[in-house]
Amino acid sequence: MTKTSAKTTANASIAQAQYKAMTAVAKKVKTWNDTSYKKATDELYKLLAECYSVTLKTRAQSTAVMRELNKLLVDKGLTFNDGTKLETKVVRVVFGNIGTRAHIYARVLVNAREQAVEAKGFAKWLTAQGGVEAVRRQHKGLTPTQVKQQKVQTAEEAFKTVGSKLLTSAPKVDGSDYVLALV
Repeated sequence: MTKTSAKTTANASIAQAQYKAMTAVAKKVKTWNDTSYKKATDELYKLLAECYSVTLKTRAQSTAVMRELNKLLVDKGLTFNDGTKLETKVVRVVFGNIGTRAHIYARVLVNAREQAVEAKGFAKWLTAQGGVEAVRRQHKGLTPTQVKQQKVQTAEEAFKTVGSKLLTSAPKVDGSDYVLALV
């Protein structure tokens, strides 16, 4: 056996061992995904459903109640401005200082409200939508791909109404032979 073929055989053997180690970890991940992770995700969805229910009930109150709630939140040390959505306030009170996840969870609650999701079916809706990240990326119930398609379709429709003009008839500025065309 030559030196090169022996090295190739050894590399193949090492690669096979590494692949075997990866598949062993993958089996553990499957178990984790089906047990601990699923349970934690289900619990998170239930907590978000409760937050959603609170936001719906709070929105049903008068503006005087909202002003008093805002005063109470300020007294309790929550900082926000006039543009802070109720969903963000609720998430910050419930989950505490969780950084950008507060905005992610609040966005999920806002999207649910925009789509008129019932509080009782929130967790099932969230699961059916593909989870927190999938809902966070939605815009008025549409996925980013659907939003892009909608924008393209709108532009194509608008393009049909725009007339064309020959560049030879375009006005020359300062005697220049160059023309700028916007499409």
